[in-house]
Amino acid sequence: MCRKRPGPRCSHSGRIRLDRGEKHLKRTQEKYDNEKALGKVSARTQKQLDNSRRRHDAALRVWEATPKGHESIQENIDRLQHKLTTLNEGEKGSAERREFNKTKRDLASAQKRLTDGIQSRRNQYLDYHMVGEERKLTRRYVQAQGGGVNKRAQPSAQSDMDEVLAKERGTALNIQQWPDEVYEARANTWVEKGTKTGWEENINVRPPKGGEGERVVAPTSKAVRLNTPDGQIVEGRSDVHVTKNSKGEYVVSERLTVASSWEDASPIDVTTQEVGHIIASKRGFNRKAQDEISVFKSQKEALAHADKIRRSVNQTLVKDAAKLGREAFVGRAHKPHVKLMNRGFLVYPRYKAK
Repeated sequence: MCRKRPGPRCSHSGRIRLDRGEKHLKRTQEKYDNEKALGKVSARTQKQLDNSRRRHDAALRVWEATPKGHESIQENIDRLQHKLTTLNEGEKGSAERREFNKTKRDLASAQKRLTDGIQSRRNQYLDYHMVGEERKLTRRYVQAQGGGVNKRAQPSAQSDMDEVLAKERGTALNIQQWPDEVYEARANTWVEKGTKTGWEENINVRPPKGGEGERVVAPTSKAVRLNTPDGQIVEGRSDVHVTKNSKGEYVVSERLTVASSWEDASPIDVTTQEVGHIIASKRGFNRKAQDEISVFKSQKEALAHADKIRRSVNQTLVKDAAKLGREAFVGRAHKPHVKLMNRGFLVYPRYKAK
């Protein structure tokens, strides 16, 4: 059977999730194809198809991390290995060579999927044992604050919320920051697939205090989203600026912004919102910021330092976002008057079963 979130799913649950994901993708693909045949696909339908594909991919990863999922992949590996023994390598460019090479690629892909599935299940158990009873306590704490989440980590009915509110009142949660080694070893396994961006120009961000001035080059940003074992959806974004101040000095500044909301999320989950929606909303979530400012006499030195910062951020963004997100969460959990889920609108960190 399934373990409590963020623990691993059982084979039965994983199979149901995959079946529903496949059916949903099929329906959405048909809608997309019908609109395309008429000459125009709406932005809404395109987004629905993109999300359906992400839902299916996530469901497949969940299934392949279950015992029956492992067995299914191993059966495919055995079939492909046997097939290879029956094929001739053939001459270069021949149909035989193409079939032989395709079978080898399929085998390598299946072997990697099995390795990834086994490791994913191990990661889920590590997350499960790390948080212990914290998730259960936090869920009831959020419910007592009026947060709309039920035991299945989905938006709850008002009657369910009223029942909890009538029985409980929030008291401070006694949760603590995790050791640094947890983030070093685990943070990358919490990144939501497809949400770690590259560096992009971003003219909408402003430098921190001390970094103001005339822009030398356009600011650049790199973002990431994580679903952490404590139930948060955490977003981190690093912005790098190069400006020239009134003294004629070149200033390089970097700001790391981290924002999060407790949504009973889990590292196996995906969301339907664009990366950065929590940071952009500015609705009083767990927010933390770190600034770094350096001054140089020449533009060449400044640009070189900006490149150095970006290379460093490439290695540290995930860990820093996870750590700051947890730090802010711990701080807010110690204050019963401060809500952990406080966005003013419901978000599905998981896709609904239906």
